[in-house]
Amino acid sequence: MTGFSEGLQSELRGRGVHVLTVTPGLMRTGSHLHAEFSGDHNREYRWFALGATVPGLSMQVSRAADQILEALIARRRRLTLTAAAQAAARVYGAFPETSLKALELVDRWVLPDYARSSASETGPERATHEKGKELHARQPASFKALTHLGFKAAESQNEK
Repeated sequence: MTGFSEGLQSELRGRGVHVLTVTPGLMRTGSHLHAEFSGDHNREYRWFALGATVPGLSMQVSRAADQILEALIARRRRLTLTAAAQAAARVYGAFPETSLKALELVDRWVLPDYARSSASETGPERATHEKGKELHARQPASFKALTHLGFKAAESQNEK
């Protein structure tokens, strides 16, 4: 999508059309409470909730909106939100092949194995789904404290 929007910038520049490419990263919206999880429900929910809550990895939507408006007013061409997205873009720019290999390793060794856990729980044809809100209610108090910002974001975005 970045390549497409940058191509549009080049094509439309002389026609008075401004294109801003925004790479958002993770936003604190409260969406983790409404997402549906299959496979290892608790493990998948914890990864998603932490990623969508922890400062540095995620950003308040109001702050993101302010930055996007400022970038449009300044007629910038590119905006990358969140520190994690900025770091990832820099590393990928410098080491694209190494970055892709690292992502493959993270997928294989760190993230939940969706296909295997889904099949082992209910059979490959009947994977069950569970909403984040239900999973959140069953989390220990320590986890709820870690994801408090995400829960507050859900309230402010009417996602609760």
